Amino acid sequence: GQPQLVWRLVAELTRACDAELPATDGFVLAWNRPRLHSLPGSIAESIRRDHRFLRVIPRLFEVDGVRLSEQWTTALGSLEAEGLLDRPMLLDGCLASLQRGRTPNDARPFLDLLGRLRPTLDEIDARQRDYVTLLPGAHSTVAAMAQAALRGLDGAGRLDAETLDEVS
Repeated sequence: GQPQLVWRLVAELTRACDAELPATDGFVLAWNRPRLHSLPGSIAESIRRDHRFLRVIPRLFEVDGVRLSEQWTTALGSLEAEGLLDRPMLLDGCLASLQRGRTPNDARPFLDLLGRLRPTLDEIDARQRDYVTLLPGAHSTVAAMAQAALRGLDGAGRLDAETLDEVS
């Protein structure tokens, strides 16, 4: 379609000019389209080949309408494991995206990415408030994930009494 054509044109022109990729909503949405990445592994490979895409990745968590496929979550998890992506950015991005009240289908990839990242107790502890805000009003899968994370903190004696009282 036209968005993919425009996206490819912009990506190639900025590459030819040695310029940064735009992080606009339109560019991010076009980059996120499934038909753009038809081969398995192509997302991670394109990012490995052109590190300019690393600057655009945080926008995947901010732009309304972004849909992360399994290819995306696999690529992001792999790139984080390789040290190419900032782990705190991915954790914060997933939680912020879930806080925006996504539908169960739209939330699933962000939950999957969090599962791939396997946040440590320290990482969950640093984001206690984010997990607490996911409890009320979130659909059951998101609320269950947040509850399990907070339960893990409580079991480790790291959930403060005020937060425990609030979530009870």
